[in-house]
Amino acid sequence: MKTLLSVLSFLLIAVNLTAQGFYEDYDWEKVPKTYSVTEDELKEDEIIVFEKRSLELIAPDNNDYVQRMLVHTITLLNSDKAIEDNNKMYVANGPESKVFKQQARVIIPGGKIIELNEADIQESKDENGRVEYRYFALDGIEKGCYIEYLHYIERTPNYTGAVMIMQSDVIKKDIELDIICPKTLEYLIYPINGMPQFQRDSVAYSVRRVFVHELNVPALEDEQWSAYDALLQKCYYKVNKNTEAKTSNFYNYTAITKIIHGNMYEAPSKKTKKAMQKFIHEAGADDEGENLETRIRALENKIKSEINLIDVSINIDGLFNIDFILKSKLTDSEGMTKLMVQLLREMGVKHELVLTSDKTENPFLTDFEGYNFLDENMIYINDLDKYLSPNFISRLGFPPYSFTNTQGLFIKEVGINDMVTGVGKVKEIKGIKGELSVDEINTKVTFENELSECSIELERKASGYKSEYPQAYLDFVDDDRKKEILDEFLLYIDKDATLENAVYENDNTNATGVKPLIGRATFNGASFIEKAGEKTLLKAGLLIGPQAELYNRDKRKLPVETAYTRQYKRTITIEIPEGQAVKNPEVLVFNVKPDTLQNSAGFVSSYEIKGNQLIVTIFEYYNQTNYSVSDYYIYENVMNAAADFNKVVLIFDKL
Repeated sequence: MKTLLSVLSFLLIAVNLTAQGFYEDYDWEKVPKTYSVTEDELKEDEIIVFEKRSLELIAPDNNDYVQRMLVHTITLLNSDKAIEDNNKMYVANGPESKVFKQQARVIIPGGKIIELNEADIQESKDENGRVEYRYFALDGIEKGCYIEYLHYIERTPNYTGAVMIMQSDVIKKDIELDIICPKTLEYLIYPINGMPQFQRDSVAYSVRRVFVHELNVPALEDEQWSAYDALLQKCYYKVNKNTEAKTSNFYNYTAITKIIHGNMYEAPSKKTKKAMQKFIHEAGADDEGENLETRIRALENKIKSEINLIDVSINIDGLFNIDFILKSKLTDSEGMTKLMVQLLREMGVKHELVLTSDKTENPFLTDFEGYNFLDENMIYINDLDKYLSPNFISRLGFPPYSFTNTQGLFIKEVGINDMVTGVGKVKEIKGIKGELSVDEINTKVTFENELSECSIELERKASGYKSEYPQAYLDFVDDDRKKEILDEFLLYIDKDATLENAVYENDNTNATGVKPLIGRATFNGASFIEKAGEKTLLKAGLLIGPQAELYNRDKRKLPVETAYTRQYKRTITIEIPEGQAVKNPEVLVFNVKPDTLQNSAGFVSSYEIKGNQLIVTIFEYYNQTNYSVSDYYIYENVMNAAADFNKVVLIFDKL
């Protein structure tokens, strides 16, 4: 984030600066090596037989530090899929990168070598003419060939916290990772998910080199409902010590808290205060007769309906300046957060700025204070115990769910004597209760035309995260697109149906997070009926909507990480035709609660017959978002119960 300014460079000043890259003269072997692979490995689509990656901090010609990066990979392709996946390579060098070496070659079985020419490398540039990435196509690829790729580039260094990933979805037979810096500096490295510790190179006298060298790193296959990126073997690293200057741990949350506070909470000018007060008044957020939540919602709705969020890569001066934002109606996520905290402070609302990371990629660590865990912003409203987010789709009380059920750095403004400063503390970001995110479907089935057809009255209500999309977008699309989005909301249980008399409530952006989106319509349910002689079969289970099924899968290897806790409620009312009876109502009864101790998930259904009506009620709930591999059966059993109910068919026959 822009507010995470680099700590002053004097912290890194040292003598005997490294002037030449450790791998500046590195090259692949003129005659490619041969590699032995097992029969089982040949069954894989592809195998990385060799990988070497290095990052190095150097100061060429005693100038500012830069980061040199080496990547060298050799990949064996065993299938058509692997050929398709590897026949074009993309290299995200970045607009500020300097390329020293970039080369590729294909090694055909039998020894023939096809080398890539420099002219074959294409560049993709942004609107300012800066190179975003390079790409090239590889010719002559066939099964059993090797693709060898090597690049050596220079980038702006990251001192404050970054990640190096060792594992992927491909087996790696031989991998070496290096982190190199001048002898007077030292990196703090924090490996996770079973990645081994780095070892010191005792013979690299001119630099401090640490490395990991591993053989046969297994592939990690992705699984549905897993936080795959968060589970890979990887390490986090940051510059942590300067032995020459006798300083250490200079990139920490105490230091950055003060920098962030100074940027986000800078004292506004009289002109800026006046502009903010006008904005607050126009939003109706200055009416102290209204309760606090109403005022904040009014402010949020005005901000997100008037201020346009643009991509962070677009370089426009002023995106972090309150006057510019209010005048131009343009900013990015950082500027939006600053606008929010400044307006809240002007309103006198007690709050804390929250910085965290996406738990599905880089879950916030409490033992490693890296600034890469401070790349997402939210605001905690103390008196409401709710979060506010700059994210366009999010609304008060429903922050982006990948930033919840995790940790974050909470920064609050405090006054000490005549000075105002920020104080930071790592705290839990609790998730939102499942009863606030409910998907409810109510249907009434009436048979027609001698039970050959039926009419279905449908009502669907969705709240919280279940209605965030489409509710948040409805005021920002044209009428045709709005109708299409709303009809899709009702067509959930039968995408091929033709809706009649469709009506909607709370179908506006300001209702997001406050009122449920409601839709009602009728449609012909002929597709739900089949005839079997004189019997009529009603596919009642389909009226709960389509369900995922987890049967016939391999043994679970990764823990489950779902988006948010949630509930599903279904009521099916069936008008029993005169002279008919339901022959198998018992198939409607489910009672699946595999976690009897914590009641973390369940699928429960029942029925009753009142007069000529069969009334079915279904309740499905997930009270936690994550399940260990050993507890996977809990999630699996409940999901499969819903899928099994989907298959329920009721039999109607004469009395």
